[in-house]
Amino acid sequence: MKEATMTARDLALRLCLLMSAAIPATAQSPDSKALLDASLENASDIDRPAWIRHAFKRHVTRQRLDEEGDVEWRQTMLFQVTPTAGGLAEELLEIDGRAPTTAEVDKRRKRGLFAKHYEQTAGVVLENPLGKDLPLLPLIYEQEHEYVGMDAVDGIPCHRIRFDARPEPSGEPIEVKLRYAMKGELCISLEGQRLMHVDIQTVREVKSVVRIKAVRIHFEARPQGDVWLPTFFEMKSDVKAIGMKFRTHNIYSYSDFRLPGG
Repeated sequence: MKEATMTARDLALRLCLLMSAAIPATAQSPDSKALLDASLENASDIDRPAWIRHAFKRHVTRQRLDEEGDVEWRQTMLFQVTPTAGGLAEELLEIDGRAPTTAEVDKRRKRGLFAKHYEQTAGVVLENPLGKDLPLLPLIYEQEHEYVGMDAVDGIPCHRIRFDARPEPSGEPIEVKLRYAMKGELCISLEGQRLMHVDIQTVREVKSVVRIKAVRIHFEARPQGDVWLPTFFEMKSDVKAIGMKFRTHNIYSYSDFRLPGG
């Protein structure tokens, strides 16, 4: 099973709604598209390049679910990722609550999954369980956004924006049908205009050759010195294709950021 990856997440985008009551939008409300465009530009031009200049810990939880949504298989891993002259060094520190074997450390080092995921962020795509890249930006940006008001997440002032699902279009590819089937909320920081919180999910099944029964994506980023870096990404999906079912719930978190020598 392939791991789910993130875009301007594993550039900039999940969510934990820890918000107080929002201030109603007014006629002077900021333009949602302008805020979103600025957040994408800042993530691409400032934060993404800064990400791999930092050393950090990467926590991975991969789960496979049964028909009832209960966990039938689970794996947890903790990595130390460190920038080097040749790119990135990834060391497996822990797997399923125990120290890894030498063979497990070597295997994960050779696979270098974070480095591969980081390269995907340039294309702003998610690698889904079907092996086909799923464009993430349209799910976030190509929606009919509504400015809700100013709010705060973890004490950080932000603009809150939301969008609702729309009627299913006919004769469109599954990527478009999926976009129309999603609703979500986004938070963009007042200072620096960073996409700091995203929570999007399907409201109905999307049918094609592939049947997407449900998808939920949650992303968070927080300031680390002068830049904003991802701290949490979650993807939960229930997909069926060619008689095969994929029910997964993967969680990635990032912590202990530091600049080498810092």
